Formats: sequence, C-alpha cells, structure tokens
Amino acid sequence: MVYTMLCNLGLGIVAMILHESAHAMMAELLGVEVKRVLLCYRGVAIVREPGACFDNIVISLAGPVLNLVVALVLWPLLPTFALANLIMGVVNLLPMKHT
Repeated sequence: MVYTMLCNLGLGIVAMILHESAHAMMAELLGVEVKRVLLCYRGVAIVREPGACFDNIVISLAGPVLNLVVALVLWPLLPTFALANLIMGVVNLLPMKHT
C-alpha cells in the first residue's frame, strides 16, 4: 500500500513538471522571458516577464492542454498517470482567486 501511494505521488509530481514545462516552453516560444521555476508550498510555478494579452492566454492554457492531451493519449496504456494528468489539467482550468 505504501509503495502504491509513493508511486502515485511520483506520477503526480511528473504531471506537475510536465505542466509547468509546457507553460515555460510556450513562454519561450512566444518570446516571453522565463526568469525561474519555483517549488513552493503551493506547488510548482514559473516566474516570467509579463507578455501581451494574447500571449498570456496562450501561456496559461499550455499547461492544462498538455495535461489533457497526455491523459487522452495515455489512458489505455497508463491509466493512473493519465488520471493524474486529467486531474491536473481540469483543476488548472478552474477559476481561482489570487493566482
């Protein structure tokens, strides 16, 4: 049971890393400077320069979209990892205060 919990935690961490990597890569593709990637009590986050309105929307959607695509593609092969990505993608699309 502990082994399963640790494996699932690891899959969640990989999903978070993929998520933040998608934000950072999209920012770089759009010419928005990424200053650093942080690991804090609220999770993983990137610090970047502000971009144009459209760029900010695209950068914001990059992480959840990647998670949802990974969930869709890997569901038949790795359902637990797909579920971690599905949860990550859906939760990040919910409107939140102070984010």
